[in-house]
Amino acid sequence: PLASCLLPPPLVSVVILTWNRKDDLLETITELKESTYAPIEIVVVDNGSNDGTQEVINEKFPQVNFVRLEKNVGIAGYNIGMKKARGEYVVLLDSDSFPDRKAIERMVAVFESDKKIGAVAFDVHKTDSRFKIQDSRFKIQDAKDVYGYNGAGVGIRKECLEKAGYLFEPYFLYFNEQDHAFRILQSGYKIKFHPEIIAYHKSSMTSRVSRSAPYFYTRNLLWLIWRFYPIRYAFVSTISLFFYASLSTIQQRTSIYMKAILDAIFGFSMVLSNRFIIDRNIIKNVRIPIRWAFTAYI
Repeated sequence: PLASCLLPPPLVSVVILTWNRKDDLLETITELKESTYAPIEIVVVDNGSNDGTQEVINEKFPQVNFVRLEKNVGIAGYNIGMKKARGEYVVLLDSDSFPDRKAIERMVAVFESDKKIGAVAFDVHKTDSRFKIQDSRFKIQDAKDVYGYNGAGVGIRKECLEKAGYLFEPYFLYFNEQDHAFRILQSGYKIKFHPEIIAYHKSSMTSRVSRSAPYFYTRNLLWLIWRFYPIRYAFVSTISLFFYASLSTIQQRTSIYMKAILDAIFGFSMVLSNRFIIDRNIIKNVRIPIRWAFTAYI
């Protein structure tokens, strides 16, 4: 017991993916510096920014491990950062999200309570809803099992990454979190959520939506279904998705959904070669809102 008390706290690697958001990134790193937990290493992966991100970070935070990519590779940048991470636990953040100052300390406590916890999902709030949490409210036993996580704030056990794998890069963006969560759960790990482990996300969903969002959401949802669902579930979900895509194409007078479906079909062999059927009980506990893909971006 005495020896365990003398062990240094485990290193936590914070991996931040950014693209042309230097001001947001500066705020995120500044907030991380106020964390109650140490030691932390910060790994920034820059997806080919042209706004001077590298120069600013090198000047203001030279201790940050900065990885510059020549082009935007989407979520593959996270994988690059995670493979460089030296920590026992890895925290993933967007360039415009950051953890509450006590979040990482609390995250580590939850991880240390059970070796079968593969990920800790942060409770992601908007930055304009910041509030102070009293220490007396935090209890590890309040953490509950969940079946997914928000990529704006999550901690992952490095050992779990080696077994469950890294993010599925063909998605580029959207649905990579749920894909990864499926594999974490199928690998025998748990995902825990605790309401007192908080991350703040600077932008609301509506302000972050790009014109390409409905395309990626629709294509990747099909790939997620084909990649993980047993045949019967996959067939029913695919028919349902095709129906809502057709209806929304007429109602919204757009071709984006049909393009997404065609590209999903073109990628079918790739998805099939990476097929990873998950337990039916996991599917039953995950409610993926198929119809939402065609209403969220109107």
